[in-house]
Order: sequence, then structure tokens, then C-alpha cells
Amino acid sequence: MTAIPQKAPMRFELSGVLIERTAKRMKHVFAKILSDHFENKITVDQWVVLYQLYKVSPLSQYEIASHVYKDAPTVTRIIDILLVKQYIEKIIDVDDRRKFLISISEQGKSLVREILPYLNSFREKCYQNISETELINLEKILNKINQNLY
Repeated sequence: MTAIPQKAPMRFELSGVLIERTAKRMKHVFAKILSDHFENKITVDQWVVLYQLYKVSPLSQYEIASHVYKDAPTVTRIIDILLVKQYIEKIIDVDDRRKFLISISEQGKSLVREILPYLNSFREKCYQNISETELINLEKILNKINQNLY
């Protein structure tokens, strides 16, 4: 059994807090953008699922959960809401008629296309004064941290 250090170096403590703070801040600012421009149409969590389906569709509920890193009950609630809003559709899986696949609807595609310019502007603001090399390195580092946790 490996001993757990009593106190981690300060830089490790700060990095976890900084990553979490940055992710929460990005989510909060994007939520405000959605609220200001698309009032009551979609939340950030709904957007994440809808955008995934825009990129790859149809998907099973399990595949959606895996792609967006959310648990099954959360994805179920989001799917139910997106179905009511008619942004997605349930279709029968031709390989297993007991299962459903989720596909983005034309109305959902239209909403994604409306939101994309705001998303791109938001990303530009987030990444201003950061070089492409720095962004590539950040992505590599975050992927390494993520991999270390599996």
C-alpha cells in the first residue's frame, strides 16, 4: 500500500481549484449568453446534449451520457425536456427494436445553427491572448490529467 502524503505541494492544490473555478465560470458566462439571447429555449446542460447530437446523430442514451460525461438519470431528464421542446426525436433502433436512438430534429438543428455564432464569439473571448500552441498544450495537459484518473 502506498502512503498518501499528508500535505500536497501548494501548486497542486491551486491547480485543481483553478480548473474547477475556470470551468464553472465558463459555464456561468455561457449560461448568461443563452439566457440573454435564447430566453427559456435552452440551458447549458441541454445545449451540451443537443450539440453532441448535432455533431453525431443518432445516438443511444448510453452513448450520449458517455460523450457528455453526465450520468444516466441526468441525461434522461435532459432528453425528456429536449423531446418536449421538439429539439430531438426518439427513433426505434433497427438493430434492436426494444431500444430507442435519439436524433436531433430539424428544429434542433436550426437552434444549434442560431447558437453557434454566440458559442464561437464566447470561445474567442475565452481564448483571447492565448496562442494556438498554448491552447494545444492546455488540451494535451488536461487530457493527461483526465487519463491519469482512469
